[in-house]
Amino acid sequence: MADAKKVILVTGGSGLVGQGIRLALEEHSLKQPNEEWIFASSKDLNLCSADETNAFFERVNPTHVIHLAAKVGGLFANMSDNLGFFTNEPLLVLGSGSPLRQFIYSVDLGRLIIWVLRNYDNPEPIILSVPEANEISIKDAASAIVSAMGCKGLTLDPSKADGQFKKTASAKKLTSLNPDFNFTPFQKAIADTCDWFSKNFDTSRK
Repeated sequence: MADAKKVILVTGGSGLVGQGIRLALEEHSLKQPNEEWIFASSKDLNLCSADETNAFFERVNPTHVIHLAAKVGGLFANMSDNLGFFTNEPLLVLGSGSPLRQFIYSVDLGRLIIWVLRNYDNPEPIILSVPEANEISIKDAASAIVSAMGCKGLTLDPSKADGQFKKTASAKKLTSLNPDFNFTPFQKAIADTCDWFSKNFDTSRK
């Protein structure tokens, strides 16, 4: 007996994570024959309108919903001088650059969301994150961006606050359930992201 058809609606489908799911399906050949994926954006419906939302759901009749829609700032919304990326100027980093963060590539997150959809049927939350050992300093992350974008270098401004030093999220549950998952190496993820940014700068949300 064939598997029942799944209609998977992704709200916020044009956003960072929504497009990460789309790329995961395309680049990693993860789409299955019994699945129809619908990537909806604010151009398709206004989720703040109950009437529009109900009408859209009745039309597409989803069996699963991945809800990613959110009101977010634009790309580099807090950066007042984004021209520096393209004029070979040093990148200014506010703070000492020492705080540590876990960075996950959007396509990797997309792959994990697809895995959860198909394999995780537990009401208990699961954190989708790189392992704690993969924490990277803000300075090292900025240096990777500088290298990928071909900037002169970076300048630290230690007069600005660092914020919380660590915001570690445990990935133990994820790695125990999906031990064979391979995360994209950080340097490659940064290089691919910066390459996309350069090619799509004129049309990116800012």
